[in-house]
Amino acid sequence: MRKWDKLNDKQHAALRRIADGDDLSSPEAVALRRSARALADRGLVTVSRRGGWSASITDAGRYYLERGHHPERPVKGGGMGASGEHSSGAHKSQSGGGGRASEGRRSSPHTIAAIAAKRRETAEELVATLQRDGEVVIEDASTEQRDDLRRVIDFAKRHGLVAANQRIEKSQWRRRGIRVRLISGPQANSKPMSNVTRIKVPISVEEWHPLLAALSQPGDVLGVSEDSLPRAMRIMHAMLVETEKRGYEAGWSDDTSQGVEIRIDGFAQTVTIEEELVKQDVVPGAAELEKTELYDWQRIRPEVKKMPSGKLVMRVSGTWRFGAQQRWTDRKRWSLEDRLGDVLAAVEDMASEKAERKRANEEEVAARQRAWEDAMAAARGAFLRDNRVKALTKQLDGWEQADRIRAFVLAARRKGQADNAWLEWAESYADEIDPLTGPVEAPDDVEPKSEDLRPYLGRWSPYGPGRR
Repeated sequence: MRKWDKLNDKQHAALRRIADGDDLSSPEAVALRRSARALADRGLVTVSRRGGWSASITDAGRYYLERGHHPERPVKGGGMGASGEHSSGAHKSQSGGGGRASEGRRSSPHTIAAIAAKRRETAEELVATLQRDGEVVIEDASTEQRDDLRRVIDFAKRHGLVAANQRIEKSQWRRRGIRVRLISGPQANSKPMSNVTRIKVPISVEEWHPLLAALSQPGDVLGVSEDSLPRAMRIMHAMLVETEKRGYEAGWSDDTSQGVEIRIDGFAQTVTIEEELVKQDVVPGAAELEKTELYDWQRIRPEVKKMPSGKLVMRVSGTWRFGAQQRWTDRKRWSLEDRLGDVLAAVEDMASEKAERKRANEEEVAARQRAWEDAMAAARGAFLRDNRVKALTKQLDGWEQADRIRAFVLAARRKGQADNAWLEWAESYADEIDPLTGPVEAPDDVEPKSEDLRPYLGRWSPYGPGRR
């Protein structure tokens, strides 16, 4: 494999992730470390295992992401691409005949400025769309579209087009698409936020917080090893003390192993602390070997077990917006003590988000109730109007029918061959149905039943805004 060969999709993804600041030290990034080693062989990243895994991008890696090829990729004429020191164009420029060709490969300042202006315009448009719609989806994205989108997102990040409390996250969409979202919260691998109040963790504690002091087996409750227990206790102690200092309520969950519940304005979030486990080869001890019958020729094979790593993890559980950080752990550049303020800030944000969601739901319910009441009032008015129209139509029909009967009786008498008794009855019937024989009055308004209003309600139910 030559170092300028095109990267495969997995290597490209690993390079982009490292460029975004992920050092691949988390357990979730283990699957990308093999690709990172291949990138290191090409000089695109550097990999260090001193004190834990760490990967960082090089100038060559940034060049690859920017141009789409390795800086040492050969060009036509025998050159090595990026610097031009070994290109045939350089020799031509020295002889005086090829200077124009050599300079032609470089973009003019005006062209560079135009590209930057266009990229800023595209980046600002992307951020505005994300702020309005929350996400952008590109179906069946080509390699060129992916590279252009990566450059635009990188421009937006580097030039501060994204708010400090938000980040742009790009992910795979279905088979060949890309989804870009605007998510609240800093990058998971970013440094602690400067505007978050730092919570100081004491070196030693004389009197533990009552919730911790009441534990008979704190190691089992907190989920840490004996070696990490003192530190985990001090971290949780500092969290509980700060929680109550801010006026929040704290208490153990019904199952203490599920963590501490912090209640803010009636909304509870659960905070847990535990120790990361790592797989290790463990050789049976002498006591175990004595209980095991082994032949002289039989080898003792180590057993792979999950062992405490010494790294502590804090989690905040509870429904929150997608992509918001809910897990903090020890890393090479910081410890969990450094992120304790971020943990409590996330708890506060969760409570605020739930309160806002509750207010929005209540407003939606109230608005729906008002809309239903308006629809019911309109339906009642339409029902009463239809009743009046029916009554008026009946009066008109009676009046017209009475006039026709009277005209008929008059014509029959003129002819002289009619039954007088019959004509007298016809005249009395005409007087009976004629509304003008008495006072003309509006009909009584009858209060409609629920089912009477259904034809006037459209999508609404006459029994309530939440029913059909």
